[in-house]
Amino acid sequence: MKRGDVVMEFGKFVLPKAELQPIYRKVGDTYIEISDRKAVVGENGKVYDIVSDKYKLVQHEEVKEIVDKIVEEMKLKSAVKIPKISIDGATFFYNVIIDRKAIEDDWLDLGFRVTNSYDRSLGVNVTGYIIRLACTNGLVIGEKLFGRKIKHMRPLVELDYKLLKEAIETVIENIMKVLDVIEMARKKTVSVWEIVHFIETEFKNMPRAKRILYSRMRRKVGDEIDKVVKAYQLMKKLKKKEERKQLIEKYDMPVNLWEAINVVTEYTTHQLERRNPQIAHSISKKAGELLLLAKGD
Repeated sequence: MKRGDVVMEFGKFVLPKAELQPIYRKVGDTYIEISDRKAVVGENGKVYDIVSDKYKLVQHEEVKEIVDKIVEEMKLKSAVKIPKISIDGATFFYNVIIDRKAIEDDWLDLGFRVTNSYDRSLGVNVTGYIIRLACTNGLVIGEKLFGRKIKHMRPLVELDYKLLKEAIETVIENIMKVLDVIEMARKKTVSVWEIVHFIETEFKNMPRAKRILYSRMRRKVGDEIDKVVKAYQLMKKLKKKEERKQLIEKYDMPVNLWEAINVVTEYTTHQLERRNPQIAHSISKKAGELLLLAKGD
């Protein structure tokens, strides 16, 4: 079993649980309970968070059971469910694939992702989710790609069956529209500066990640990417607009948008997600928003 996989017990997925435990402070030789605070503690003994005594803890298993019930009620008989858990047990991703489509020879699995966490890094939330079969890269699709605000797509404070079902229905209704944007992205080239800016911004304090990403970008555009990265660092020191413009023009080159997005999602899916799933989810979602460049947004 790989690290981060869900444990199997007697043919059933076993998701880690957590509970609210009292917190005490030492006063002299005695300990007094802090009545308005609780600790969220996992079965592994890890303290995930300190919360208010009014906080309602949602178990990963509760989320899974409700999503399973919604999928059954919606008669999504061909749905493929892929549960994932972070190494420390704090974060739960429930990916549900409902369809498979191809854009020419590029096959994609489409569906939705429901999240939950014990450390409040991710609430109970629904997003679109797409897996590219050629490399099994996962792409998180947020409401910006749907072109409008989606009711109940923001994290729920409490687990609510009706609201969760409405969010899932809305994502399913809109996920197919993203295929048109992906088709445009496959044919679209953007300035390499757009991609370098994305990497430098989203992976700002992750030097190892940047080295890996630029190494993979070299396979797409050659060693010229190194000159662009150096020029990007230099540009931040330039005060005159004209000097920055000249620098951009000197080192500019076209990059295929869909290939660039997959450079990012390959890293977030296969390396970052196991170590830091919350950040991987967030960056993958922002990588999905790069698709908007295909529409000229």
